[in-house]
Amino acid sequence: MNKKLTIYLSIFLLSSCATMFNGTTKNIHMMTSNGDSVKADITSKGGIQTITLPGSVNVQKGNDISVNVKEDKCHHPSSYVINKHLDIFFLGNAFNYFTGTSTDIPNGAMWTYDDNVVVPVYRKDDCKK
Repeated sequence: MNKKLTIYLSIFLLSSCATMFNGTTKNIHMMTSNGDSVKADITSKGGIQTITLPGSVNVQKGNDISVNVKEDKCHHPSSYVINKHLDIFFLGNAFNYFTGTSTDIPNGAMWTYDDNVVVPVYRKDDCKK
C-alpha cells in the first residue's frame, strides 16, 4: 500500500505545470541572415523592445513574436514572425487532472519558442560598407 501511495504521490508531484519547469519568459538568440548588425523592434505579450541584432531578447510567453527590422542607410525594413509552439511540459498537467492548465494558459507558459532564430535582413544595393 505504501509503495503504491509513494508512486502515485511522486507522479502527482513531478507532473506539474509548464510554469514551474520553464517559467513565463523565454530568452531567444536572434541572428541576421547576412551577419549584418541592424536595429529591430521585438513585439511580444510583454510589449515592444528595441534591440540590436544579432543579439538576445527575453520575451514574455503567450503570443507569436513580431520582429520588425528598422530601415537604415544600408538595410531595407523587413518583418518576421516567430511562431509559438506547445511546451512539452504543459502535457504533464494530464497527470494531475489538468489542474495546472488554469495557471499555464492565462500566463502563457503553455507556449515556447525556438532558442535560436535567423531573421531575414535585406541589404540595399547602393550601400557600401
